[in-house]
Amino acid sequence: MIYLDTTPNGDFDDPDTFRDGSPVLTADLRHQVIVDTITSAFTATFTLTVTSVEGFEIGSQYTRLGRVGQKLRLTFFGHLNSPGPPSGYISGMMIGS
Repeated sequence: MIYLDTTPNGDFDDPDTFRDGSPVLTADLRHQVIVDTITSAFTATFTLTVTSVEGFEIGSQYTRLGRVGQKLRLTFFGHLNSPGPPSGYISGMMIGS
């Protein structure tokens, strides 16, 4: 689920703080993770099939993040870090069709 939070207060010590907004997109999820055990680099690819979507307004701009049935691909690249913290470094992007 992706949430719109008009008062961002995310706290990694309390994961529920990332879910205290309004849900704007729900999707079924499949994923694959590939880890290079020599370099500790990894790639994680998620395929999301949108199951519900709610439009929302930011300022005067109305938008939707997708449509029901649409497939989105979310890819993260990272490097594991041992010993942590942090346990890894991650960057990512989302592509929709």
